[in-house]
Amino acid sequence: MTGEPRLPSNVLGIGLPAMIPGVDPELIPRWGERAEAGPFHSLATGELLTSEAYDPLLALTAAAAVTRRLRLLTNVIVLPLHPAGVIAKQAASLDNLSGGRLLLGIGVGARKPVLKLPSEESPPDADLPDFVAAPARAEGRYTRFEEQIAYMREIWAGEAVAGGGLGVGPVPRTDGGPELIVGGFASSFLKRSVAWADGLTTFGLVPDVQRMAQDFEVMRAAWRAAGRAGEPRLMASHFFALGPDAEQGAREYTAKHYTHLVGEDNRRLADAISTTHESGVRDVFHALVDAGATDVIPIPMLPSLDQVDRLGDLLGA
Repeated sequence: MTGEPRLPSNVLGIGLPAMIPGVDPELIPRWGERAEAGPFHSLATGELLTSEAYDPLLALTAAAAVTRRLRLLTNVIVLPLHPAGVIAKQAASLDNLSGGRLLLGIGVGARKPVLKLPSEESPPDADLPDFVAAPARAEGRYTRFEEQIAYMREIWAGEAVAGGGLGVGPVPRTDGGPELIVGGFASSFLKRSVAWADGLTTFGLVPDVQRMAQDFEVMRAAWRAAGRAGEPRLMASHFFALGPDAEQGAREYTAKHYTHLVGEDNRRLADAISTTHESGVRDVFHALVDAGATDVIPIPMLPSLDQVDRLGDLLGA
């Protein structure tokens, strides 16, 4: 439109609908095909074990099979939930199958304080339900996380990690392994991550663009202080819904996805999401680009292919 600022040509991505409860699994590859034909540059999906969400590596594999150019982001895998050798093999496999398009977003997992009951009946790690369900040990996960990264790098370098000189293949298509993107919010965690991360992925629920911009600045400052060359990849994602069903779709999505919130709390969350109309999505996109985002990846709340078209038409010009 006349008077609108020119949009960057290589920033826009889109989330897969793989985390929408009850989504038709056939929609995932069709979504990838539609995105590939549009103005998008990446696809993303995250991990939430205690939900109906599809496994992110498997969902991205389905998308990889029908695309050729889109980057594929796990946004994010909670690495301490998994054996590092298994994730190293799965990531290397997808990196090969996709022709080197994988961006491996990884984090340590966030607590859900509302699940911690103020009584002795509350089980250990009740506010980390994915660790309870896996099951995996939550204690020491920050230290274990960094050890896992080093171990995966050994595997990707072709080093023997088992008796008899055995290693774990295949060798990744990307030299040294896929790009590692840290997902997290704590400043101390982000500052440490520049020792190994190639960039940051941050998520804004409402979204809080100011907080996301602060995350970017923490990462940039730590990057410079560590003497890293170049610039970090700075990725931002947030929920969106467009069209006549957007607001109702947002309410239905939050009610099913955030089951630990009930009643009025859930309704307030849905109503606070500002990206359920075109002006809100456009304003957030520009604000994130102005803050230095290299990738902006809106995450769908409606399982309808028209969301790909609407977002592409709005931001892909």
